[in-house]
Amino acid sequence: MELQKYKWISVDIAARRLDISRETVHRLIKSQQIEAYKFGRSVKISEAAFSDYLEPCKITEN
Repeated sequence: MELQKYKWISVDIAARRLDISRETVHRLIKSQQIEAYKFGRSVKISEAAFSDYLEPCKITEN
């Protein structure tokens, strides 16, 4: 997998976008609900993985 292709967001940005705490984002990562990568001390989430997490959360009208 070529990681250079991805656009990355930080845990802080993911938390702000979802209006949840950083700790909750880390719990989502730990429970493998959001795929993330560790680069040194930094944890990053690809935009694609973030979108994949959001898709099942979508509310559709019946």
